[in-house]
Amino acid sequence: MRKITLPATRRGDTMIEVLFATVVFALVAILTIALMNNGLSSAISSIELTNARNLINAEAESLRFVHNAVATSGTYKNLWGSLVANATEEPYSVDDSTSCEELLEKMSSKYTIFALSTTTPITENTTPLSESSITTSETYPYMDDSTSYSLWTYARNAGDVYEFYIVSCWDSVSSSAPNILDTVIRLTKPSGI
Repeated sequence: MRKITLPATRRGDTMIEVLFATVVFALVAILTIALMNNGLSSAISSIELTNARNLINAEAESLRFVHNAVATSGTYKNLWGSLVANATEEPYSVDDSTSCEELLEKMSSKYTIFALSTTTPITENTTPLSESSITTSETYPYMDDSTSYSLWTYARNAGDVYEFYIVSCWDSVSSSAPNILDTVIRLTKPSGI
């Protein structure tokens, strides 16, 4: 029997070469998946932050609307009165709460919190959402007609102005720590009220 030999140019890959190629492919695949995951987390965080900012801006615009209506035409006095009735003198401070539930609980025990529903038009008969209608959200802040999820406001009497602190806190899917976004708007006290 004659032994068949292949020319050197037609020989196959060795086991070590195949194993090395498989390892390189696996490393590239794992790095690609990790980069895609990081990019997805960044995109989710960006959407959540944009959502929270839009909700805070809507709340601020609602407060400005009511203030301007009271200051210019004298309408919405009852609504304005309910917003500032429990204004505190104590300044706002964010503490080191480990969860949004804990932050909401601490703030609601310290201040009278409320929210104006941004999903329905504001009328003179609008009633702000009370503390019992404010809860935390499992994902991002949002609001429906009767509940505010992860967004609340409280009023502070600061001399000749009212300061409205609008706070949003949510547990992000891309972070283990709670995300807190807040702002303050200062509105002068309308004359004649």
